[in-house]
Amino acid sequence: MGKDVILNFNCCILDVVTVTIGDGTLFGPNVQIYPADHPRDKETRLEGWEFGRPIKIGKNVWIGGGAMILPGVTIGDDAII
Repeated sequence: MGKDVILNFNCCILDVVTVTIGDGTLFGPNVQIYPADHPRDKETRLEGWEFGRPIKIGKNVWIGGGAMILPGVTIGDDAII
């Protein structure tokens, strides 16, 4: 996690793989970051397979309240979500 990152209340970050958060990023309340993923086909999913896809959030990003960031997402610097 970068410098001067602010997480508001009730944020959730699952850490099954790397989640990178750049300096100066702000999270509103109830932001959810979910890098965990699973197979799309029913048979494999029922076998219990799970994996993760890294998430990268750039510098000076503002992620508004209630946002959900899903597996494999990259958010560039200075973005507003």
